[in-house]
Amino acid sequence: MVSKGVDYYLYFGSDDLNANVAVPKIDRRHSGEANFHRNNMQIQSSNIRGIFNYTGRLEWVARRGSTEAARQWQDVNTLTGNLGNGTMKNMFATPPRLGNPTVCWGFYDAGNGNSGLSNQHQLYIYVTRDQRRWMSDLVARKPEVAQAPFARFALPGSHDAGMCTMATVMDIFNSPGGIAAMLGAAAFIPLIGPILAGVGRGFAPRAIANLAMTQKDDIRAMLDSGTRYFDYRPGLMHSSLLGFARGVRYHQHGVIPGYPYVAFLEDLLRWLDANPGEIVVVNANVQGMAEDRMKPSAADVWADFLTARGNVRLPRPVNTGDKQHLTRTYAELIRDNIRLIFLNQIEGETRKYDSWTGDDYATVTPGPIIRRFEAMHPTPPDGQDYIVLQMQATSTNIRAVAAASAVTTSDASSPLLATKAVMDAATNPWLRANGGRFSHEHPLVLLNDFVDNCMVDTAIQLTEARVARG
Repeated sequence: MVSKGVDYYLYFGSDDLNANVAVPKIDRRHSGEANFHRNNMQIQSSNIRGIFNYTGRLEWVARRGSTEAARQWQDVNTLTGNLGNGTMKNMFATPPRLGNPTVCWGFYDAGNGNSGLSNQHQLYIYVTRDQRRWMSDLVARKPEVAQAPFARFALPGSHDAGMCTMATVMDIFNSPGGIAAMLGAAAFIPLIGPILAGVGRGFAPRAIANLAMTQKDDIRAMLDSGTRYFDYRPGLMHSSLLGFARGVRYHQHGVIPGYPYVAFLEDLLRWLDANPGEIVVVNANVQGMAEDRMKPSAADVWADFLTARGNVRLPRPVNTGDKQHLTRTYAELIRDNIRLIFLNQIEGETRKYDSWTGDDYATVTPGPIIRRFEAMHPTPPDGQDYIVLQMQATSTNIRAVAAASAVTTSDASSPLLATKAVMDAATNPWLRANGGRFSHEHPLVLLNDFVDNCMVDTAIQLTEARVARG
């Protein structure tokens, strides 16, 4: 007998939500008692029909009451650990199910086990009420929230928000000389650059997806899942890539381009127009850009906003704000239609007190991140404008992990996805129990890779507590 294991993590935001997780001859039903716990299920060859058949099916169904909301499945070879047919084998084809309930989920293919990472496949399934309009829903449920300063809000945030698509990378790869130019530019990225530069053409797209893409859903899906803060890094192409997009700013992860900044702003404006009770915060910054020439000025990013606003031509333009508006109440901001707040760090417009450090976050276990949270001062020590608690591990900063993730043949093998669920299962409970220690005079941002509705529930709970604290 041989077997392949699956670690799975669940979260249910209310008592009427549940899910079944099943493999051959094993079927388990879970509800709220499973929240934030690691579960494991073994796909065993002895439970699969056929003497020489080693492929068994992993399947899950999420429900509200007895009504099915989402169902996904994946065939797994118990001998090799490899994935066969199924709906979970491509990271970029695992969108959330939006509505009531909303289901956010993801699956990591461990194969035989990459260096430093678990050899158990990883699955997470988070089921909550509809979060598309959580701010206005919260105000309707608790009117006192509307009269509190906007700084009382805890904001669920998207880390490296524009690294959510491979479209720009593939456009370059499909251009003459594109692969050589991209891999040559990649050599300038610390640690993972030499790894990317050394992979062959066949591995290059997947290596970049695994080591540079931090989100799997598009901007609209992130917003509909409840995300209200976006860490965005708009820059020009690296000098090695100038021939591919002159004058256009993309989200830049080192030198790897993601989603265009103007397109991102257009998405935000259209979404805000359709959701008049919601407020979105953007932090445009230049973290990690490999060349100074890539970095925009404050005037550049404002010009991009004006371009986006002109392109969408809303019947009632969405007004913008900055850190001066954080002391105004939610009700005042909605009244004046100030629903896109920029906390940019291009020319020192704002400063954030951030939990991230390179050493602490280069981990595959949550302990160093929790200890980093615990070491944070309740109030920003140097007068910073807001507080950021990063929930994701940066396992790509571990050389062995990065190297193994660059030469895989699976489309569900991101090392960031490998550690997401185990980090969520530790960081969300800590934040719910301890997040109240942070200053309620400063906005509190929860930042994560592969944004999800469980983090949104955590932010809602923290917002309620921060407003009640007064």
